[in-house]
Amino acid sequence: MSNGLAHTLSSAGPSVSVGKWAHVMPVGTPEMNDGRKFKFSPEDLQIVFNEVTKKLKKGDVPVLFEHGKGPRGGVAAGWFSRFELRADGLWGLVRWVANAANEIRADLWRHLSPGFYGLEDPEGYIRPRQLFEVSLTNKPAIHGLTRVAAEVIDVSEIEAEAAAEFEMYLAESQLPAKSDEDETAKEDMVNFKEFAVLLGLAEEATEEDIKKNLQERANALEEIKAKYAAVEAELAEIKKVQAEVEAKAKADAEPKTVTLTEAEMTAKVEAEAKAKAEAIVAEQSAVALVASLVEQGVKDGKIVAAKRESYETLARACPEAFKEMLADLRVQAPVEPVTSGTIAPVKITADTAKEKWDRIGKLAKKYACSYAEALGMYEAGQQ
Repeated sequence: MSNGLAHTLSSAGPSVSVGKWAHVMPVGTPEMNDGRKFKFSPEDLQIVFNEVTKKLKKGDVPVLFEHGKGPRGGVAAGWFSRFELRADGLWGLVRWVANAANEIRADLWRHLSPGFYGLEDPEGYIRPRQLFEVSLTNKPAIHGLTRVAAEVIDVSEIEAEAAAEFEMYLAESQLPAKSDEDETAKEDMVNFKEFAVLLGLAEEATEEDIKKNLQERANALEEIKAKYAAVEAELAEIKKVQAEVEAKAKADAEPKTVTLTEAEMTAKVEAEAKAKAEAIVAEQSAVALVASLVEQGVKDGKIVAAKRESYETLARACPEAFKEMLADLRVQAPVEPVTSGTIAPVKITADTAKEKWDRIGKLAKKYACSYAEALGMYEAGQQ
């Protein structure tokens, strides 16, 4: 295997909630979204498990946002307190912090991504060796795994059952008044025992034991109500954040209308007209320059008149290079234009001018000669 490498591997495990187990690493060679090759054998995961178990002795392992990148830096989204190996991979017991749980429920985060050190084997697979963090991400590297979720505690059903049970206990606690008659006292004792058993107490439980039990149940019900109220408030805040996000997205999606003042509009029109005029002048100047260069070449006897059009096309493609080449051209004997026959002279079109310059440039570089000499080679068929 090669030297150690640090990797972040985004994956989407089974549903995650506060105090629930989360799938951190799979077994096998998962399909990747980014072209990398990873292999997670049982032996590899055993090594990772042993290392992270040692790490847990020093403190919980963090869950970060996007591997600690961005404005939140190394702020923890949650903490792993335990890990275990299963048939389908490495799992961890995660406890989300409040704001991360809210964001997961609001669908702001969807996936988990383990960050680990690994080694590359001879087949090119990265093999995990040490887990250093796990992150929330929306760009998973592993394809097709289940998204994360923060469980929302629904206590309405628990509250209803506890309230019904409590009312039943209160109703049954209205015991008949004690009588001096033995038979009535015996009936009271039977009811008392039955009620104690109903509460999960021993038959020998005293009246004080039953009252204490009922009070504990009442206190438990109040705690459930308080938790339910907290969850309701949390859900309301999540809905508020979600509404704000949706409103912002809608506003960003709407086209922005830019209104210009009359002066700005006039300046814009003038600028566009000026740019067009400058472009026309530049084009006319280029045409005039090309015509002037070719005309001078013809006058100097360096360009045969029959080839004027071809040289003009060549000059338009690169005036400066043509000017340099023209200075190096030798004076040629006049050549009469072809006026008869079945073969027409070959013309260089605008589409082939750049290609011709490229070939001339390669010849000049290859033979360490001037553009004019390279042109002679090109036209002589030595390219």
